[in-house]
Amino acid sequence: MATNDDWRLQNSAQAIEFSRECIRIAVLINGGAAIALVALLPSSVALNKHYVFWSLIAYSAGAGAAFLACVGGYFAQSAFAQANANPLGKAGYWANRITLVTALVTLVSFAGFVVGVFLAAKGLMAPPPAPILDRILGPNLTAALRGLAP
Repeated sequence: MATNDDWRLQNSAQAIEFSRECIRIAVLINGGAAIALVALLPSSVALNKHYVFWSLIAYSAGAGAAFLACVGGYFAQSAFAQANANPLGKAGYWANRITLVTALVTLVSFAGFVVGVFLAAKGLMAPPPAPILDRILGPNLTAALRGLAP
């Protein structure tokens, strides 16, 4: 029959595996989205580069947050190992706090993905901004100045 300690170890192992997969997914979706968007750039003529640029920034921030979540997971696991070795110390307290921060950083990573998708959609669907002369003079006057008016 399994003891309480065996159950705790199995529970910890499953929690670690779950968090590892969650962080792996965060890195994969942010990095994959950024690569897909960059691959799409040469084929897309009418895109708003401002939104596309900021979507790449959001994907990069999401991937960076996923990396920080990996680091946080490492430190949390080290603290849990110390707490198991010395139950009277404060390592368990710190392990729980680090785990909470790591979970929040992982949520920030997924938020970076959502913001990146929103900005990429706006960049691909919104028309590119008009050139500065069109904004100042209007498109008809600009065309007349260039000699393109009928």
